[in-house]
Amino acid sequence: MSSREIAVLTGSTHEAVKKSAVRLSLAELITSPLADTPYTAENKQTYYEFNFNKRDSLVLVARLSPEFTAVIVDRWQELESAAQQPAALPGNY
Repeated sequence: MSSREIAVLTGSTHEAVKKSAVRLSLAELITSPLADTPYTAENKQTYYEFNFNKRDSLVLVARLSPEFTAVIVDRWQELESAAQQPAALPGNY
């Protein structure tokens, strides 16, 4: 899950999410190293986001906003459910 998606789901700013992630990383409370991943915004500018595994995204959200932890848990369940869905067969199979 990306830092941008976490910002949207929790109502935080993307910068606040990234700052919290850096603090948690420095305290060695998250397991994945932070890597800036580029993305192009609607304004054609390139910005950077972090990508988190499930555990780290939950730790980050608990730090940012405990009341939104359930929102992130629900989103992870959606992502895992979609990944487990078998691919649909073509109509002409």
